[in-house]
Amino acid sequence: MTKISIVVPCFNQQEFIAETLESVLHQSFTDCECIVVNDGSTDDSEAVIRRYAKKDHRFLSFTRKNAGVAAARNFGFAQASGDLFVPLDGDDKIHPDFLRRALKCFTEQPDTDLGHCKTQRIGESRKIWRLPEYSYEKLLWQNMFVNTTMYRRDAFFRVG
Repeated sequence: MTKISIVVPCFNQQEFIAETLESVLHQSFTDCECIVVNDGSTDDSEAVIRRYAKKDHRFLSFTRKNAGVAAARNFGFAQASGDLFVPLDGDDKIHPDFLRRALKCFTEQPDTDLGHCKTQRIGESRKIWRLPEYSYEKLLWQNMFVNTTMYRRDAFFRVG
């Protein structure tokens, strides 16, 4: 069976991180690990993260000196053991069926390296974020994906 690694970088997101981790906790697909990297937070983010790590063995907590979201995310992926990777920011949530549905695409289309989906805003505005229609040529000069995508571990390390 395929294992999924979710990496959550967190810097001073005490207000949001519990909701983010709850969205992981309630996934319909459960063969996953959630690596939460506290990137030098000065608020109570660390205490919230530790509560989840104590509550569920799938949550792994790491704390490091602040180096920025990209460095925290890369550090998390270096710790990951899954076949598929999902970055999830500390102020975002994923649909309860996100992992199951995304994995289905990878299973049905084994040559897939990256999968992404629509995004809905949270808070007062519940609008769907309209992404441009996929084009490899456009992708070379314009980001066409939201941060929360799913991709193969080997593809991540192959591109560096």
